[in-house]
Amino acid sequence: SSNTHLIVNADPLPCPLFIERAKARKVPDGMPANEKLGRENRQLRERLTKLSEASLRISESLDIDTVLREVAGSARVLRGAGVGVITTVDDSAELQDLVTSGFQSR
Repeated sequence: SSNTHLIVNADPLPCPLFIERAKARKVPDGMPANEKLGRENRQLRERLTKLSEASLRISESLDIDTVLREVAGSARVLRGAGVGVITTVDDSAELQDLVTSGFQSR
């Protein structure tokens, strides 16, 4: 019997680059502290709502393919990534499944 390992990547940017881009999106200096906190609060509530919705969608199914598709899509949206990818590999590191989200058909 073999175990399946799950690898999830919904953030194709390296951490330092992601952090730099996040800094570039920050609220402009000079914005009153209460407005900045209000904006951050709204953003956190939106992320929490999306995470909760994703959790509900994922828990609705016992079908592994459906769950993996939901996880890939939800992770992509929550991270703000253009593409989400999930791969499963067996104990010998052989690819078992490849699930993507965000790729456009041509």
